[in-house]
Amino acid sequence: MNDEQNLQRVADFFQAMTDRDFDYIESFLAPEHQFFFPLSPVPLGRDAHIGMNREFGISIPDVTWHIDDQFVAGDKVVTRGLISGTHQGDFQGVPATGNAMSVKYINIIQLENGMNLKEWDSLDTLSFMQQLGAVPPPR
Repeated sequence: MNDEQNLQRVADFFQAMTDRDFDYIESFLAPEHQFFFPLSPVPLGRDAHIGMNREFGISIPDVTWHIDDQFVAGDKVVTRGLISGTHQGDFQGVPATGNAMSVKYINIIQLENGMNLKEWDSLDTLSFMQQLGAVPPPR
C-alpha cells in the first residue's frame, strides 16, 4: 500500500472507533497485533485491544476521535489529535460521573499489508483520570 492508502486506513480506523464499528476495527487489526497503552504494563493482544475499545465505547458512548495531524514515516502512520466525550458508564472500575472529558493523544500505527501490526498510544492519562473523577485534581 502507498502512503496515501496507509493514511486513509488509519483515518478510517479512528472513524471506526468514533462510530464503534467493531467489524472494521476487527478487520484492521492483524492476528498478531500488539497494542502498547500507557495504562497497561504489558502490550495488549488483538482480542484485549478490541475488548478495551468496546469498554471505552460503552463507558463514553459519545466518544469522538478528532484527528489534527497525520503523517507517514516508512511503515508507520503517526496521528495527533483529541479524544472527547462524556463519561456515562463504568470505566475500569470508575463509576459513571457524567463528566465531559477531553484529552490529547499521539498514536503510532505500524502497518503490514494494510493491517495494524503494532500500535502505540501516548495520552495524558493523569488528566484523563482526573476528568473521570478517579484522581483528584491538584490543589
